[in-house]
Amino acid sequence: MNVMKNVLKSMLTHIDFLLMVMAISIKSVLMMKMIGLSYQNNHMREATLGAVVVLFSWTLLFKRRTRIIVLLVTNIILTFILFSDLLYFRYFSDVISIPVLLQAFQLDALGGSITNLLRLSDLILWLDLLVLLPAGVFYFIAIKGKEGKQGYKGLIVRFVKTIIVLAVGAFLFYQPIDRHIEKYGKGLFLNIWSHVSLVNTMGVFGFHGYDSYLYLKDHVFGKKVLSEEELNQVEDYFTQYNKQIDKTTPYYGLAKGKNVIVVQIEGMQNFVINREINGKEITPNLNKLVSENIYFENFYHQVAQARTADAEFLSNVSLYPLTAGSVYIQYPNNDFSSLSNILKENGYQSFAMHAYEPSFWNRFSAYQSIGFDRFYSIKDYTIDEKVGWSLGDESFFRQNLAFLKEQKSPYHTLMITLSSHHPYTIPNEYKELELGKYEGTDFGNYIHSMRYVDKAIGSFVQQLKDEGLWENTLLVMYGDHDSGTLNDDGEMYQFIGGKGEMTPYEFTQMQWQVPFLIHIPGYDNAELHNQVVGQIDIAPTILHLLGMEKGKYMFGQNAFDSENRLVIFRYGSFTNGNIFYRNSVDGIYENGKLYNANGQEIDLEQGKELYKKAIERLKISDLFLQGNLLNKLTK
Repeated sequence: MNVMKNVLKSMLTHIDFLLMVMAISIKSVLMMKMIGLSYQNNHMREATLGAVVVLFSWTLLFKRRTRIIVLLVTNIILTFILFSDLLYFRYFSDVISIPVLLQAFQLDALGGSITNLLRLSDLILWLDLLVLLPAGVFYFIAIKGKEGKQGYKGLIVRFVKTIIVLAVGAFLFYQPIDRHIEKYGKGLFLNIWSHVSLVNTMGVFGFHGYDSYLYLKDHVFGKKVLSEEELNQVEDYFTQYNKQIDKTTPYYGLAKGKNVIVVQIEGMQNFVINREINGKEITPNLNKLVSENIYFENFYHQVAQARTADAEFLSNVSLYPLTAGSVYIQYPNNDFSSLSNILKENGYQSFAMHAYEPSFWNRFSAYQSIGFDRFYSIKDYTIDEKVGWSLGDESFFRQNLAFLKEQKSPYHTLMITLSSHHPYTIPNEYKELELGKYEGTDFGNYIHSMRYVDKAIGSFVQQLKDEGLWENTLLVMYGDHDSGTLNDDGEMYQFIGGKGEMTPYEFTQMQWQVPFLIHIPGYDNAELHNQVVGQIDIAPTILHLLGMEKGKYMFGQNAFDSENRLVIFRYGSFTNGNIFYRNSVDGIYENGKLYNANGQEIDLEQGKELYKKAIERLKISDLFLQGNLLNKLTK
């Protein structure tokens, strides 16, 4: 009986601690449910409880009055982390990692995008504080003067309690993870292709703890220095790889000596091309360009977390992006055998044009390493047309052309559009289509954005022709990434004629395919190519058309070479045109899905060797970046 009384008394004394642990644990599981993750996973729920106990254990070092304040502050901080993960997941389908936090200043510029991601149901994550805050204040006042002086003895007791609770929390956290490893092996923790897989096993706070450990291990206490063996591995890989793809085609040198304009189109997916709504074309100008030039109908974006910045990196440097964060943030001073640097060696000037802040994605620093002679940012433009985040694309192109007319040929420029960025807020005066049931929806706003961008592109092409530049310009256009959250609601699938429930294969094809168009001056053939091509192939393709050899340390290949095609995505998915492998979140090959060209699921054994090639190539790319190997290997 005395034991029970003591236990009950101890629980009442620590009721504040128990309530906070319960509140954060429940909110963690609720957040998982809100983003559609495996909140019913017992491993995850046990690990979540253990992690929360560990996170609150240190508060037991304080006396009760101080402890209640520390507990409330900790609750608010942890709730903010859950809330941030929730919003981030809605846009990026991922949770926030340390590399992303290092570029957190980028999130300030998302502005309307973040507002657009909010839901009324999100308030549930904050409701407990409506009770706990006033209760905490009352508790703080009520026990004033009732604790007494405890001295060193009291401190030792509190320290022992903290250690015991910490040990219990660590046990609760470790046990479900150990069971997972026993059942599935260590692959999840050794090859992190998806953060979501870790969250499903460790819970949100467990993931953030493990992610912090990995970052400190790799970037602070154990920064990677490549061994001689790894250097030789990278060099040998590129030597053998280039032998396989180093081929000349009839397109070699067709644009020799011409100016190069590359247009990266924000958020444009392939399905809008040659598509009508209520009898009107969504992209009439691009449709005309497609019918008169060269178009690749099976072109894929290959971006990861950094999305637009990843697309720039892929198309200029022809290496793979990072699994987490941006190369521009983590390796801005690396040496690159990029498209810009190679063109400069051949007498070209190279410019980047983007009507936004030069610090965004650390472009100002990274662009110098990539080889741009000048970066035209928002400071160089007159904001005479505001559409979306910044300067409207129509004015953006018009002002770019004025800049280019002042330059000596040959030149190369990368133009990055912005008006069609999520949340696709196009002023009413620029809306030209009747959308019917889609009017006022996110999907409808997206269609209006695509129409506006298409009109801006049409005006730009006409200006190039009027100025006599069209026949001296190799023009390349491609989409940077998918439209974000819009793919999830099924409206796009229904719009393109999909019936019933969208299959994972159909979803992936719709989400990952973006436009890729090439205008070769003086080449009058209109061609539709169906070989699979990725953004990583853009730089080698441009160099091929200019009659130049691609950089030795580029992974892409000339898009006109239809042999040995293999498009690899950052987290292990791949396609060669005949089969398509969609990776699982845990990074285990056997848990993914393999499809044939008709979208039918087939035996995984048919794709195993290509998967090994894909993983090896991603590993070599990571080593190249981590070791900043260009000059080392060249020497």
